[in-house]
Amino acid sequence: MIHERRIDKKVHFDAALSSCIQTAEELLSQFEEGFEVAKEDFEELVEGSNLELEELMKKIKSNWYITAEKALEMGLIAGIV
Repeated sequence: MIHERRIDKKVHFDAALSSCIQTAEELLSQFEEGFEVAKEDFEELVEGSNLELEELMKKIKSNWYITAEKALEMGLIAGIV
């Protein structure tokens, strides 16, 4: 299975609006940075394979189950033990 990183986080706002906006912006920044790190990892995964990054990014949104044989065929792995 290849999937996108998940987060389980509850956020409660109970402050002045300007403080809430700052908190929301900081949280969004964490999400964006985490996504960029994950995207770099996925770029490494598809490097040298016959799978395009854009195609992988679409598939991982709903957890992509792939057999070892298919991963080998696509060039995502070097071999099966």
